[in-house]
Amino acid sequence: MPGGAWHDLTLLRYSGVLSRLDPEADEGAMLDKGYVGARKDRPELPLFLPHRASRGHPLTEEQRAENGIIARYRIVV
Repeated sequence: MPGGAWHDLTLLRYSGVLSRLDPEADEGAMLDKGYVGARKDRPELPLFLPHRASRGHPLTEEQRAENGIIARYRIVV
């Protein structure tokens, strides 16, 4: 693995973690906003990603609520 900074999604693809998950065994992953695009790699997996706002397209109240639910499950302390 070359040195330097790696984007989260690039590192995820390089690591092969998603390829180890079995969709038939109901395995999935909860990811953060740095992994937008992971669904394109493994569309058969249940991947839970928060919604991202973009310029000129703020999040709806429903999207904010979904992000809150995902955040509560992702953060285990």
